[in-house]
Amino acid sequence: MKTMTEREILEMVLVGFTAKRDQIENEIRNLQGRLNGLGLISVRIPKRPKAKRSAQSRISDAGKRAIARAARARWASYRRNKRKARATK
Repeated sequence: MKTMTEREILEMVLVGFTAKRDQIENEIRNLQGRLNGLGLISVRIPKRPKAKRSAQSRISDAGKRAIARAARARWASYRRNKRKARATK
């Protein structure tokens, strides 16, 4: 099993945080839209400008594979624990 470098781990964390931030921003926009529809709020938060990606900010193929491998391992562990829980009932 290949050991991940600190850089690969940090890249994976950054990808996760970026995705979570985008998800939160979408939820904020949805809530603002709902409030605007009810006539309760008229404040607009400007959209964050999209940053141009440099060659350094892109995740490598090895990083993508590491993320996928880690996700598969987490799901396998989850399923294994779920089966064990059902078997003990």
